[in-house]
Amino acid sequence: MQLCDTYKKIIGNKPVIDTYLIMDDIIEKLSLLDYENLFCKGYRHGRISRIYFAHKPQVGETDAQRINYIYDMVYWLLLMDKEKVSKCLCASQSLTHRI
Repeated sequence: MQLCDTYKKIIGNKPVIDTYLIMDDIIEKLSLLDYENLFCKGYRHGRISRIYFAHKPQVGETDAQRINYIYDMVYWLLLMDKEKVSKCLCASQSLTHRI
């Protein structure tokens, strides 16, 4: 009983995470990256809703499909960073050769 009371005191004061608010924020950031054109069309995925990962899979959708979607999205995001790093390296190398 004492353990339960201690747990309630520690956890009870922490705010509850609103998954809908987090998903809304994620969708907003993805739209800034133009993910509908650059990701959805390129990887042949549909646009996700603001509650896509906050809810259980829809009827006919499997967990594997969701995992594949998030895997492709993370891969796409990492490629964006790789392209940015490559551009920076090329620019710095061309500046080094000029000096």
